[in-house]
Amino acid sequence: MALYHVALFCGLRIGEILGLKWRYADLDKREMHVRYQVQRMRDGSGLVEAQPKQDEQRTVPFGERVAALEAHRLRQNEERLARGAPYGDRDLVFATGRGTPFEASNVVNRSFKPLLKKAGLPDMPFHATRHTCATLMLANDVDARTVQDILGHRDVATTLRFYGHVLPSMRQRAGAVFDGTTPKAGPGEANDAS
Repeated sequence: MALYHVALFCGLRIGEILGLKWRYADLDKREMHVRYQVQRMRDGSGLVEAQPKQDEQRTVPFGERVAALEAHRLRQNEERLARGAPYGDRDLVFATGRGTPFEASNVVNRSFKPLLKKAGLPDMPFHATRHTCATLMLANDVDARTVQDILGHRDVATTLRFYGHVLPSMRQRAGAVFDGTTPKAGPGEANDAS
């Protein structure tokens, strides 16, 4: 579940999540430094660490739900010791039992899609977690420029155009924004602009 907390509450791309290293996850300061992503090589022969999209290294803050990564780290260490087999320690936050990077398509097909089905949610791409993160931040009054910075977009227009979806609660708040700011019509006064 820790992987999905990072996806939903930090807005990282799947390759960035799979390339996240413990040395760049500061659990005390509650921030992670996105330095790498895991990608399939162009010829399809294997996985490689690469710079994040647009070479955009960034620092992403996180709250209590993601701070539970400490429990994930302890479990990961226990499993590694119990396994007793060689472990390719690449310092990855999310790694296979052998310490190697996960394949993004395996995460999606073997974990994410079944999790959606179990939760009764419609099928959606993993990237929808990034949209959800952006929408939740905007719905909770995080300014668009900060959301842009966290997601690693070059401009705020991308964030707002493609990631900032409008929730019903946001519409409700917009409709009520002027309640209490203008006087209501009294008895016998016109209630319309005519």
